[in-house]
Amino acid sequence: MKKAAKKLQRTGGGKHTDLLDRIARRNGYNHWHHVITCQEMTEAPGGKPGIDPTEVLLHACADAVRLAQAGEAKMWVAPSDLFQNARLVLFTTTDGDAWLLEPNDELVMCLCWHRKAMPYRIRDDGREVEMQWDGEFELRGPFFEVFTELPDIGTRLIAGYPVEALRERLEETFTIERKMEQVIFQIDSVPIDEQIAQHLVRTKDFTLEEVKKFQADGGRYSPSRDSVLFGPFTDKDMEDDEGAGARA
Repeated sequence: MKKAAKKLQRTGGGKHTDLLDRIARRNGYNHWHHVITCQEMTEAPGGKPGIDPTEVLLHACADAVRLAQAGEAKMWVAPSDLFQNARLVLFTTTDGDAWLLEPNDELVMCLCWHRKAMPYRIRDDGREVEMQWDGEFELRGPFFEVFTELPDIGTRLIAGYPVEALRERLEETFTIERKMEQVIFQIDSVPIDEQIAQHLVRTKDFTLEEVKKFQADGGRYSPSRDSVLFGPFTDKDMEDDEGAGARA
């Protein structure tokens, strides 16, 4: 890859550092530092990383800010073997936003907002990477919703993000425990409010009357599945139904 970059430079391709990044991306890496990082991990004794995981994450965040400020959209997962308890997802948008997500606990950190770089709150205490998250996020149908105390953002429902692709990527990073909770306890389900009702009518060909019936029957909306869920019957549900029948 170094030889390829030098060849481009000889033909007037641009700065050597920029060409290294370009060649790295052509070969499936995020940037040239990503190439060096992977090489160091491969050559480390015993197969253990010989690099600082905090440095790797900070470089990934810096790359996300650079892409966002350039108006480039990208989505990727941070190297999972560097973080024992989480696989982190980064994504950038064409309108200059960049976010770092912890999918299992739905934590969010804004790296760049409308091309304005935000401060990183990431440090290494010598034992693990400590991160100060800005708040939480949720995928609500076609919307990306954040709950933060950031002055410029706050609590906001954002349209126009690649939510479907993001939903699929987040599903890939979920732990087995999270997947089981999602199915059994429907932990990602939310009440059907007016916005969700409009979304179901617009995208699922339901009538407004049908959606209201879902609400009356205890249906809840699952953002991850983009569908209406109904909880399983319990003994109490059966007793209530029998009581209602007796009263009738």
